[in-house]
Amino acid sequence: ARHAALDGDPEQAHHYFLRAVNANPNSPVVHSQLGMFYSGQGSHEAAAAHFFLAGLLWDDNDVYQKQLSSTLQQLGHRRAALRCLMRAAELNPADETLPVRIEQLQASLPAGDAVGPESGLSVTRHDSGFPSTVGQTTARLDGSVVLDGVWTEWHASGSLKAVACDR
Repeated sequence: ARHAALDGDPEQAHHYFLRAVNANPNSPVVHSQLGMFYSGQGSHEAAAAHFFLAGLLWDDNDVYQKQLSSTLQQLGHRRAALRCLMRAAELNPADETLPVRIEQLQASLPAGDAVGPESGLSVTRHDSGFPSTVGQTTARLDGSVVLDGVWTEWHASGSLKAVACDR
């Protein structure tokens, strides 16, 4: 798939990427590569969805969090992007570039629009165990949890059904 993309055949590359996802829907590497492909094609929402899933499937990989953050920033979802950078910093405290990036992104948010440690993920799964829905969540003061950020829905085959980013 990557070679087809590099050879300038995006249709063939997309076909191969979908075959790779169908063959191994739980591969974070395949989803990350598909995210990079979609990003290069200008399909940033699809790219964000695949980076988001890659980060769930390999949850201690800071690279996927940084990829997702960059894509969310391109889409204008700065608050959700900040959450990803904060997660990347937790995963890789040695990355000296992250505190500056986090500070810059925080400064770009409207006053009072804080992102705190009450953030989490909501995941539902197909019978196979593959994620059905994945969404960023925030705990409210009353103890309830609400979707807040990236939300994705997936077919059991690993292909994307829907993506949104809301607060």
